Amino acid sequence: MPRSKLAVYKQQLRAAEEDVKRKAKQLEQLREQVDQAWTKVEQLEGEVNSNVTLEEDVQALLQHQQQTAAAFKDYENRVLALELQGLVERWRTLDLEELSQQNHDLREECMRLQAENMELSRAVAENSLTARRDLAKIELALEMTVKAKMRDMYDKIKQELYNEMDDKTKKMVAEHGALQDYVRTQAAHAASLDRQYRSLQADRTRFKVDADVAASLSEQQASQAVGLRRQLQQAYQAVELLRRRLADSEARAQAAWDEAVRASSREAVAAAAAARAGLAAGGHGGAGEADADSAFGMMGEGAEIAALESQLRHAKQRFERMRLQRDRWRDRCLLYEKATAQLQAALLTLREHQQAAGLMVGQA
Repeated sequence: MPRSKLAVYKQQLRAAEEDVKRKAKQLEQLREQVDQAWTKVEQLEGEVNSNVTLEEDVQALLQHQQQTAAAFKDYENRVLALELQGLVERWRTLDLEELSQQNHDLREECMRLQAENMELSRAVAENSLTARRDLAKIELALEMTVKAKMRDMYDKIKQELYNEMDDKTKKMVAEHGALQDYVRTQAAHAASLDRQYRSLQADRTRFKVDADVAASLSEQQASQAVGLRRQLQQAYQAVELLRRRLADSEARAQAAWDEAVRASSREAVAAAAAARAGLAAGGHGGAGEADADSAFGMMGEGAEIAALESQLRHAKQRFERMRLQRDRWRDRCLLYEKATAQLQAALLTLREHQQAAGLMVGQA
């Protein structure tokens, strides 16, 4: 019967497997013996007299191991040949349709097991995620509890320590806290003073630059005013020269007229009158032209003098404004310098207070 042969082959296969296990154990024992022999060889390397015996033992063990390995290999080959023969006989004896049905059943079973495995994997993943969330919540709760307990314990220890202190130590602790508050307040005040000092320093620099610009502009205006004064002086001198010339010509004409009047003869008077009339009639051209030229010249010079005087007034006004602005900037610079000096003094005082506070803290 095919099934009885299959059972026989299974028994033979089990016996062969047991024999293989037994041979494997023997081989393992032989390997252990070889390892012991090698350790013995390592221990007896220094002993020269026993080298020959040790080498013979090792050679014997190696030969025995080789023989055992060859026998084990032969035995494995025979076992594999028996297994192959059993599988061939089984394939020949079993029906192909039965094998296909078994294969189909096994495939369905595998699919079912795979679906169950997927469901189990999903359930395990969900449980793992839930467990992680619960663990995170537990860790957070433990952390908060530990923090609260540590805070309570710290407050309790601090209160106990404070209760165990004497009055002097309590006073020192209170002074230390007040000193720390004072140091923080002074640090904030120092930062504010430092910001104000920097702002005032920037304003001082800006105003100093403006004052320098105003000084340079005032110098330019002063030089321009000096030039305008020089031009005005020259114009005054030219006008004065023209006035002197006009006065000289009038004096000469009056002298000639007086000379003619003093003459007793009528002819001289008539001649002088005719000469004067001719001079007045004919000389009106040259004298009139000279007077017109002098009048136009005086009018032009007067307009130029008026323009120069106007420019001089404007220059004086601009110079006065620049001088006032320079004085104002100088006063503001002095004010900022005083404020800067006060801030520096306040900073020095604050640093001295901080050093004193640090010394008091160190002593405490």
